[in-house]
Amino acid sequence: MKKASIVKWAAGVLFMTALFAAGIPANLSAEEEFVIQDGTLIKYNGNGGNVVIPDGVTVIADGVFKETDIISVEIPEGVQVIGEYAFAYCDSLENVEFPSTLISIEHGAFFSNEVLTQISIPEGVQTICESAFALCDNLQKVELPESLLSIGYRCFEMCDSLEEISIPDSVTALSDGVFYECANLKKVDLPTSIYSFPGQTFAHCENIEEIVIPNGPRVMGRPYMDECYKLKSITIPPSITYFEPGTPYFFGEVTIHGAAGSAAEQYAEEYDLPFVADYIEPSADYQPIEE
Repeated sequence: MKKASIVKWAAGVLFMTALFAAGIPANLSAEEEFVIQDGTLIKYNGNGGNVVIPDGVTVIADGVFKETDIISVEIPEGVQVIGEYAFAYCDSLENVEFPSTLISIEHGAFFSNEVLTQISIPEGVQTICESAFALCDNLQKVELPESLLSIGYRCFEMCDSLEEISIPDSVTALSDGVFYECANLKKVDLPTSIYSFPGQTFAHCENIEEIVIPNGPRVMGRPYMDECYKLKSITIPPSITYFEPGTPYFFGEVTIHGAAGSAAEQYAEEYDLPFVADYIEPSADYQPIEE
């Protein structure tokens, strides 16, 4: 055997030995790459890259793709639930194709995906849970469906590249700290459909200048706007008649805008906050939420 051939043969042996030592076969069939039990994808044995999950899966179990080298993933029709931390710490993940059958994205499902730049959640999704997209540093664009009902605690925490987002009026439950420490967030279109507006929704959002709460929510949590260096005003609608007890915290002076004689004006007086009675009544098609 010639010297060059021996070197190639030895290199091949070493490569295959390394793969099997890591428990990763060089060539996998679909059955070997994906372990599926009763419609639940419970394990991924592949080598990353562009992944197409096979048909027949209805649930992606917790942590299935966690810390893998996948670049893109196509989730098939039929999948209804993406489990906790299913795609967490996938540092190479650039693209996700969601199915129309999806209903719920669980806790931390896409936690800390550093190169993911945009997501489009399809119609049909009702719940996005706690920290689902937290620490996605480069996430710039988020599209949310009209079917969405709830957004969990610190769902988009520390998404530093996110500058604006629109939350549909289908959302009835908005948890505290949804945009916690989104450093470059400047504009959020809030829904009229939530009953309570959480007081720490924008905590540590250092570039947000104005918060406009639409007429609809009945309750406002204690405002805690630490490190909101540029925040100058909050518009509080007349629909809010109850404020969570406790002294509000603002980094600098913040002016409350609202309707004359409203609970917002009384709140501003109680805590010696500047108040401007310049609230403009909503359009005639406004419908208050049910008790």
